[in-house]
Amino acid sequence: MIFLAFRHIFARPKQSLLTLLGVSLGTTAFITFAAIMTGFQTFIIDQLVNNDAYVKISAKEKMVSEKDLNESLFKEKNHVFWLTSPSGRQESAKINYPLGWFHKLDKDTRVLAYSPLIGAMVLYIKGGISLSGKLQGVDPVNQAKVTNIASYMVQGDYQSLAGGGNRIIIGIGLATKLGAKLKDTILISVGKSDPIPFKLSGIYKTGIVNLDDTVGYAHLRDVQSALSRPSEITDIAIRLTAVEDSQAFAAEYSEFTDEKVQSWDQSNASILSVFSLQDFIRTFITVAIMIVASFGIYNILNILVNQKRKDIGILRSFGYDPSEIQNLFMIQGLFLGISGGLIGLVLGFVMSLYLSTLKISGMTDNMRINFSPKLYLMGIGMAIAASVISSYLPARSAGKLNPIDIVRSGE
Repeated sequence: MIFLAFRHIFARPKQSLLTLLGVSLGTTAFITFAAIMTGFQTFIIDQLVNNDAYVKISAKEKMVSEKDLNESLFKEKNHVFWLTSPSGRQESAKINYPLGWFHKLDKDTRVLAYSPLIGAMVLYIKGGISLSGKLQGVDPVNQAKVTNIASYMVQGDYQSLAGGGNRIIIGIGLATKLGAKLKDTILISVGKSDPIPFKLSGIYKTGIVNLDDTVGYAHLRDVQSALSRPSEITDIAIRLTAVEDSQAFAAEYSEFTDEKVQSWDQSNASILSVFSLQDFIRTFITVAIMIVASFGIYNILNILVNQKRKDIGILRSFGYDPSEIQNLFMIQGLFLGISGGLIGLVLGFVMSLYLSTLKISGMTDNMRINFSPKLYLMGIGMAIAASVISSYLPARSAGKLNPIDIVRSGE
């Protein structure tokens, strides 16, 4: 049966080759497209996780309410009516009892490291240039354990912040806009206070424009002093032993505090929702490609069945039953599908290997390509599924042919 199947395939070499090529290109397109998209998603997730924190505890902002002002301004009044309700934030947000958090985190075996933070919106000033951005006060030693920001340094040293002394590191985008170089002095303006000089001791590049163009890092004590908020912190960045525990950890800690506790995926939900859309588009395009490839197999087998009616009648007269005739054409379809799929896997791997050597603007490394075996298993699986589905109808119709009807038709 296998010998006959191959005789049929090689009897029409051009059609068979075109069908094989269609399946191969479909599989290649799937592998390449999926490798690029999932690789890009992996790159973004890696940036989101490792450049910030697995879990972050942030101060909850308290808003002014009528009740708060009534108690402080109109204690002697029984009824107070406001023409315009008060609004706005009560005070600068801060974590009320940091030491309590530190003690609890020290005892939690899931916590690998944590770092206190204080952040504020500031003006970066150099010469006549003023740019708004964020100044992040960090504990350099602990922050290097929580995030991988130190690995993105392109000039200077991240640990230069450890000694304090109003040193600062900024993103390469911000440095370019300010025209700042190492050891230059940058003025930091906070609110209405006089600008405070900081010496530039390092420049980093993460590849994330929003971070590289706006954020600077300095020692926690220096930023607290610049903000006139000694001993205050606004966030605690936490790194766990396993990133998979982030959401459960955040949910557990949220139950006994008013502070905002968020895992990395919760704080980046909008970005992750885009990934869902990308996955849907990838699936849609893949299905469309494989449908086109399936039509190629269907057409060649359908034509083959019509052309081999006489041979089918002879085989039936020799004693072959309908299931054996059906298997004859199913083998042909499976051969085309599996062979085309395997060729497509090789071409997809070669294409992915080439793409992984390309440098993409905005990324610190080459294009991130996913070489996961799961993608290649999906690729060959889809090729086999397409060949089975597209082969079934022609094979079934071949199995139903009656040798008497073939003889009567004059074939």
